[in-house]
Amino acid sequence: SCATSPAQDINKISTQSLVEPAAITLVSVLSLPKSFFRQCLSWNQSDSGWSSEGCETTNISSSQVSCSCTHLSQIAVGVYEIPIIPEPKIPHSHSLFGFQIVALVVLL
Repeated sequence: SCATSPAQDINKISTQSLVEPAAITLVSVLSLPKSFFRQCLSWNQSDSGWSSEGCETTNISSSQVSCSCTHLSQIAVGVYEIPIIPEPKIPHSHSLFGFQIVALVVLL
């Protein structure tokens, strides 16, 4: 709970280890295709880097990402492109070609 009285110093409010996770929805200006992985991140002051620790990605749509975080700090969405791996090409061998012809003959 973050309830304060006017006499309390606003800087004394703890934003770490919340009793209940905070629900945060971030709206994207861009609509991203499904080949992009999105993840809720927060700034880790001690490591000087982004981390997913303490933030769970709860819902993803083409224009929004919802997060559930146990602390409040700088929250962002990390976007990573998932490489599309081409399907392997099956080499044309004599036995494979012969199997295709036999199957064609049987079906006729």
